[in-house]
Amino acid sequence: MAETSSETMEGLMNNFHAAIGKEALKEIMSNFSEEESIQGMFRTLWSVQEAHKHLTPKLVFSEKSDEEANRLRGLGNDFLIKRDLKQALETFTQSIMVASHPDIMSPEQRSGKAFETLSLCYARRSAALFELQLYDLCLLDIERANGCPKLKQELNERQKECLSLLKTSSKSQSSNSNSLEDKASIPKLVEPSSIIPCVSSSCKIAYMQEKGRHIIASKKINPGDVILVEKAYCSSLSLDRLATHCSTCLRECLAPLPCPYCTMVVFCSIKCQLEGLSRFHWLECNILSTICSLNMMASFSNCFKILERKSCSQWRTILQRLDDRNAKYSPEKRGVNDKEIFSSEDFDLFYSQVTNAEERPSGDLYVKCLIAFVLVKLLQLGGRLFRDEKGQALNPPEEDTLFLGQFLFSSLMKNSCNGFGIIEFQQHRPPLPAESFISCGSHSIIQIPQKVYYVSIPH
Repeated sequence: MAETSSETMEGLMNNFHAAIGKEALKEIMSNFSEEESIQGMFRTLWSVQEAHKHLTPKLVFSEKSDEEANRLRGLGNDFLIKRDLKQALETFTQSIMVASHPDIMSPEQRSGKAFETLSLCYARRSAALFELQLYDLCLLDIERANGCPKLKQELNERQKECLSLLKTSSKSQSSNSNSLEDKASIPKLVEPSSIIPCVSSSCKIAYMQEKGRHIIASKKINPGDVILVEKAYCSSLSLDRLATHCSTCLRECLAPLPCPYCTMVVFCSIKCQLEGLSRFHWLECNILSTICSLNMMASFSNCFKILERKSCSQWRTILQRLDDRNAKYSPEKRGVNDKEIFSSEDFDLFYSQVTNAEERPSGDLYVKCLIAFVLVKLLQLGGRLFRDEKGQALNPPEEDTLFLGQFLFSSLMKNSCNGFGIIEFQQHRPPLPAESFISCGSHSIIQIPQKVYYVSIPH
């Protein structure tokens, strides 16, 4: 289980401000303005020794606990007896999340009694799924229970019943809600633009000094016409959905797989589990509970998902190339890829998005920079971003650390200008915040007339 901590982002800031005093804070703040570059602002904060002392959080560890898993399993059994099936299912899932788990990179660890608690938790969740008539998922959990010796006969009988019911049923009830891409009713552009494939040919890019780059109509648009269908460049869950939605594909899942190493996130399938662990979640796994305890905004995850795709040296080369290319273009063309196309799936377009740094008050610039500072310190403590050829943690050159901070600082501002929150509407529930994503198809000032999000509606 995660240890508790009284630290919050606001608390770190207050301690830092108290340590340096009003005059020093005023001097630091004088460097945060539209005249200063992002690089210059981050370097200013990084050069303050007191910042390293007071803005370095204490790590909050998210540890597995079989004792807690057994407690939750017992609580789930109580709910199951009372026929509170929804609560039973949620509680069994919580028990699975905190139970000791084999290292999935070493499948041989699956044998033996070391993970008996996990098998018991899967076995009990299979009982809740059976009662909910979710037979397909029930079978998966029976398999995950790995022939739990204590419940072997019960599991075998349940497995036979599931198979029999699935054979006689015209169709099994589906458990996991469809992902955004899965919905058959997602509209398609009848005639995409040759320059902006995610936008209708009835639109074009325009530029005005006071409004920046934006999309305008180039011909008549009728009510109901589809003008933009875009796959997000980067998307992530809000923090309160980490335990109910897959961190990789964002789909809601009733019987998820846990992270084998922390107690914070879940995955809908082995495929998503392996993808998450080999990419973005591996970077955040040992610091995610600290980020949550600090009450930091969810956009950090988008930043991590972008950052983990390349090394700092590779990003520096890419950014220099894009700076050189964009310098040759007028403002309305900055962000095109090598094929002279604005593609939402390319980093080129994301990089060209506005930060609106020149429009932000100094206080907002300072807070965004401070958050980037804390994220850098957390990545240093996590020890997973900078590695040598053998995979061992190393201390990066100062320039790499500064580049990392500037990258995060800029990404946080771009996310706040260009990111959208999605509301997930579900039957029998009030609207719940599902995820945020970075969109490249609209501008922070000129908004798309109507945005329609296709999300899961489980029956």
